[in-house]
Amino acid sequence: GLSEGAIGHEHDAHHEVARRAAAAGSVLVRNDGVLPLQPDASIALIGAFAELPRYQGAGSSQVNPTRLDEPLEAIRARMDDGATLTYAPGYDPATGETTADMVDEAKAHAAHADVVVLIVGLPDSYESEAYDSDHPHMPAAMARLVDELLEVNEDLAVVFVGGSPVELPWADRPRALLLSY
Repeated sequence: GLSEGAIGHEHDAHHEVARRAAAAGSVLVRNDGVLPLQPDASIALIGAFAELPRYQGAGSSQVNPTRLDEPLEAIRARMDDGATLTYAPGYDPATGETTADMVDEAKAHAAHADVVVLIVGLPDSYESEAYDSDHPHMPAAMARLVDELLEVNEDLAVVFVGGSPVELPWADRPRALLLSY
């Protein structure tokens, strides 16, 4: 049998492979100078997927990872001492819906940041191997967040997560767009 140390080393190696695969599978569609994030910047991170990431499909495709990187913690770990990071969920991660209070909180964070990173995508209810989607849209509330955040800060980078094609009619408006699938 494997010792606990050997299993931990194996998990580390598997995690590194998963990180490389995730990076290789991401597509930077647009970048008008806002990326890469500067380690000394003031960053407003918006989107519940930053704290509760979508990293797999729903139904029987779900797996139990040995380790899961959360964007909120990953960005925080790479920041310099003088930098600031604020976070607001912006929407419910299960449904993609938002409220006026959630939008107001997100806008307040965005208004005072050097750059805003908005993580949006498809909640579990939008895609699963058990059924076909009947439309190519992301939740309307998330698209509304793009508009609302651009009103207060033009330095917006949007990260889209999802496992199926989706219409992004606003794709040319943020300064950066990353499809992370």
